[in-house]
Amino acid sequence: INIDKDSPQAFAMGSALNLKFPILLDPPGEASRLYKIRSMPTTFVIGKDGTIRHIHWGFGPEDSNRYETELRVLLKE
Repeated sequence: INIDKDSPQAFAMGSALNLKFPILLDPPGEASRLYKIRSMPTTFVIGKDGTIRHIHWGFGPEDSNRYETELRVLLKE
């Protein structure tokens, strides 16, 4: 969910990153308030049962491998 007010820029970023999921827009920041977002980006990894299994604040080069590992474990469930 992107909270920027410039939606064309948000969609351009998604295209540049070749994202395979939709980008949702929330300029008023309602989702940020509901989920108590404290930094950008924040990533929620949600299990098949709909529960939040992992939360990541920020992003660094080492995070890609951790995300992949978490997702592989969840996909086996």
